Amino acid sequence: MSYKCKKLIWFIRPINQSSERLGKHPTQKPIECMSRCIEMSKLKGVVYDAFIGSGSTMVAAHQLKRKCYGMELDSKYAEVIVRRMIKLDNTLTIKRNGIDETQKWLDKLA
Repeated sequence: MSYKCKKLIWFIRPINQSSERLGKHPTQKPIECMSRCIEMSKLKGVVYDAFIGSGSTMVAAHQLKRKCYGMELDSKYAEVIVRRMIKLDNTLTIKRNGIDETQKWLDKLA
């Protein structure tokens, strides 16, 4: 469906301050918001977020069966993302700078 057929104004429930905020990132987006953006993309298969923050884009992409690449400079939030994704799907491969660190993270979270 073309993006011209979609509504331009979305009403999306905001992040719940207690249960949904992960790592208290100041600009965390609702997963539904990111899902809608991904679904509207004409490019299917891969999603890229250069400022991935708490990982909402990655969660949305995973739920939509898309591969997501993300970058986060702050190690605190990078750890939030890895923990969040492993909790969502512990069969994922976790790479840092192209190096597989999956087992390291699984051991750390065990």
